[in-house]
Amino acid sequence: MIAKKAASVFIKKGYENTTIRDIAKATGLAMGNLYDYIQKKEDILCLVFDLYHQVVEDSLMRPEITSIGDPIEQMQAIIKMGQSNVRKYRDEIMLMYRLSHLLPPAYLKRVLVRERGHIRQMETYIKNGIKKGAFKVKDPYFTASMLFTLQASLATRGWTFERKHSKKKVDNLMSDVIMKSLLG
Repeated sequence: MIAKKAASVFIKKGYENTTIRDIAKATGLAMGNLYDYIQKKEDILCLVFDLYHQVVEDSLMRPEITSIGDPIEQMQAIIKMGQSNVRKYRDEIMLMYRLSHLLPPAYLKRVLVRERGHIRQMETYIKNGIKKGAFKVKDPYFTASMLFTLQASLATRGWTFERKHSKKKVDNLMSDVIMKSLLG
């Protein structure tokens, strides 16, 4: 709850202009109670990163994804879910891209480990598709990484599509690009 409310305040006021008092007010917690969870504003920023990374991890391991036997259907479901997550958390993703340089070094390392874990999970799905003869990919890890980067572009560069295509059309075009790269 703290991370969600803090992210909203960071997005609205900007990280630099947000005070602990602003976050306490948004969360409905007394400042003393807020300090039970955090020591400084950086800690709250770390919680925001954790929040989104947990969404990605949970999504990749949802039974609706893991139970799909056909690699093509599974990847289509993963892509659709990823697009939905990026659209839902667009502002948080932009916040993370803009503020990652403010993370303490130890926490930045933790963030990078989590992101590599997401890529490795996607790599596992791709390797399974290769093993079953559905995908023709030279480097599954690189492909998985590019898949995340491409989907994140809906948040970071989505404005380039907004006037030309509907969200549904953009999602379909992106899905086509990803699937064609996997199918070879």
